[in-house]
Amino acid sequence: MIKKHTLDFEQVDKLLIDGSISVEKSITYLDSLLVLTKSSELYLKNALILYKANQERRLNPKKALKSLIDVKSFLNSNFQYKQLQLFYNISLGRIAFEAQQDCKTAYKLYNENLQAILLEKNLYKGWNIELESKTGIINSLLCLQRDQEALEYLKQLEKEIDPKIQLKEYLYVLSVSGYIHTKFSNYKEGEAYFKKVVALLENSKDHLDNYLAACNNLAHIYKTADNTTE
Repeated sequence: MIKKHTLDFEQVDKLLIDGSISVEKSITYLDSLLVLTKSSELYLKNALILYKANQERRLNPKKALKSLIDVKSFLNSNFQYKQLQLFYNISLGRIAFEAQQDCKTAYKLYNENLQAILLEKNLYKGWNIELESKTGIINSLLCLQRDQEALEYLKQLEKEIDPKIQLKEYLYVLSVSGYIHTKFSNYKEGEAYFKKVVALLENSKDHLDNYLAACNNLAHIYKTADNTTE
């Protein structure tokens, strides 16, 4: 089914990744696609509902949850659609973590994904399932105060992410790694990570929040370590 609808998904991904349209317009666009989708195309229709739920959660998590209930009913009757289940778990995991502060449920969903991914081949890249699941489980572990486990996942991601292609995600890994090391009073390691962020962004006008946060964290480390020279 992924192969059959790849062009449909790529069209949606292109629009949503662009970032030039508002969340409201994205939802309206997805609603129009749902109206145009044949009633017999149940896989495509449910995938579009997941796209829509991912947008709705930013404005109205309760409405997004209602959308997810419809998809869950479809998945319960169609166990063969493994990747759609993974996409569903990411959507539900983000709502659990961001809107409900239910870190245990979020962790369970992301962990389920990571176990299932080991058996899946040819994941659809547009849904970014593996990276979303790993960053999701990291955030959940931090929320559960399991920082050392989160750090292990961060080490994996640091090796896997190419900053030339996924700079935003790489900055996330560096920043969170620096935060954890600093929290553990491993100031040299924390300093090294925040310096990497500064080095990547010092000549850039993008990701200003990351740059300023890294500078502030470095100042905190130097103050704590009584390194007034730096």
